[in-house]
Amino acid sequence: MSGTVEVAALRGTVTANSISGLVTVSGNLASATLASVSGRVHYADGEWESVEASAVSGPIRLSSQRPVVSLDAEAVSGSIRFTGSLARNAQVDVESHSGSVELVHPSTTDARFELSSFSGSVTSRLRAMRNEVTSRSRMGPPNESLAFTTGSGSANVTASSFSGSVWILEPGQN
Repeated sequence: MSGTVEVAALRGTVTANSISGLVTVSGNLASATLASVSGRVHYADGEWESVEASAVSGPIRLSSQRPVVSLDAEAVSGSIRFTGSLARNAQVDVESHSGSVELVHPSTTDARFELSSFSGSVTSRLRAMRNEVTSRSRMGPPNESLAFTTGSGSANVTASSFSGSVWILEPGQN
């Protein structure tokens, strides 16, 4: 359970866990469950439809070349970055307690977004936003949220961070 867990060029379903070390997965999978207590979780160079990823202390980096159906990612002390497109009716829930959240989607993304941060900023650079609603707390702790739709809003994306910023970007944007 301590050390690097590396899974490559598989098909089907994978579960990969590490207590202290990197979890790296690549390949074309239907689904994956990835977790690290103290280390990075990384899934790239492949296609997947459904992923559950968690890290207690470390970043989560996910990318898919296939439209994603389901993504559930949670980090306690680390950032999360997901790059990919969303399938129609996809469900995405990404949460970091102490770290930033970055979601990189093409400008053609068809989704309803609900973004929030307790003590960080919330920013979307998607050009096709509509029905935008922004909220910032005027009293008490800084609390910021942003809700908007792109396309017809068929997918649902929820992203939040307690003490980090939340970003929605298009490929090539920083």
